[in-house]
Amino acid sequence: MNPLMSGGSSERAMRRERRRESRLSINQPRIVRFSPEDVKDVAYFNRLLETFGVPKDHDPLIEIPEEPVSETVPPDAYGLE
Repeated sequence: MNPLMSGGSSERAMRRERRRESRLSINQPRIVRFSPEDVKDVAYFNRLLETFGVPKDHDPLIEIPEEPVSETVPPDAYGLE
């Protein structure tokens, strides 16, 4: 277990996570965050991955519905279009 990830306040943890994400994105890679609930909504998750340009190396193994169950966020909200 990473001792830096345990203990301390939630504010401190959020600050560390923001710094970590800043270091990861310094060369302009896209970072997408999602929850287990997002993954359960197959259509939403598929659209999210497509929006962020995640490459696919094969066809989906499951059927992907046309419309997401959850509310979608337009790509321009992410500054991608």
